[in-house]
Amino acid sequence: MVKSARGTIRQLFFALILGMVVSGCTTISIPSYVGTKNPYKKKFYANFDEAVASVTKSLEELGWKVEAQVDPSVYESDKTLDPDQKHTLIFSDTRQTRFFVGSRYARLNIYMSSAQDSTEIEIRYMTVTSIPFKTFYNYKNDKTVERIFKHLQEKLS
Repeated sequence: MVKSARGTIRQLFFALILGMVVSGCTTISIPSYVGTKNPYKKKFYANFDEAVASVTKSLEELGWKVEAQVDPSVYESDKTLDPDQKHTLIFSDTRQTRFFVGSRYARLNIYMSSAQDSTEIEIRYMTVTSIPFKTFYNYKNDKTVERIFKHLQEKLS
């Protein structure tokens, strides 16, 4: 009888430890602003205001909600912004994907600047993958960004 009680206590202890490991809580901070670690740039020959409207509509059609549109001078301290050009920075809402042992959060920033007859669009993508005891950051997703650029090309053509 003593041996089975010890075995039961040991099993409960290991189950408790395993439960804490699998259901470990982590606090994730996902910033609105995504830095310029791996920007994707493309120039479109379109009016700036038309391009901004197309970007907003394309994001919504592709399942990304626009959280805010802000003046980039607040965030872009490393760039010299020409006052004669128009600039804007669009923040997407955070998308969450859950999986067995963690979650993945994705966010887009779209930086737009006008030129004489074109608009340069820079997409910045960030994912934060959280599993118990570790968080991974990734700033690349070629497939998603190319899909957005292709959708924009169709809208602006």
